[in-house]
Amino acid sequence: MKVEGKLIATGTKSALVKVKDGKNVLMYAVEASENWFEDFGSAKLKEGKAVVQIDPTFVETVNTETKYHLFLTPDGDCKGLYVTDKKGTSFEVRELNGGKSDISFSYRIVAKRKGYEDQRLVQVNDDHTPTMATSELEKPQEQKAMEMASQVK
Repeated sequence: MKVEGKLIATGTKSALVKVKDGKNVLMYAVEASENWFEDFGSAKLKEGKAVVQIDPTFVETVNTETKYHLFLTPDGDCKGLYVTDKKGTSFEVRELNGGKSDISFSYRIVAKRKGYEDQRLVQVNDDHTPTMATSELEKPQEQKAMEMASQVK
């Protein structure tokens, strides 16, 4: 299903994932008060420093010219890590206290979606929000497919 415009759920939003034993489990969407996108990656310090290039496609979707957040996890023993020199397409990671470690680390970057930087806890008027009842979702797959096909014609 493709939704153009807003999709609002009063319940949960989740992905159906099949696990090893053949059962399906639900993985839930992260919810936030603002419109954030996130990406994950890894890099390696060389003599206590690393410049990390942010994925160019990710940069196209977010505004890294405004404040964004970075969360670091070292993959080995070191004096600790910190971020410096945050730019629109890169950031630098250094080891604390002038450390010179050559260790890998993981990072999580969280940045505001382009065009939605100022939205926070936007209020919605329920009177103007179309609703699909749960009963519609519980119809057999074949019936839903036939109804959708008839609407496309």
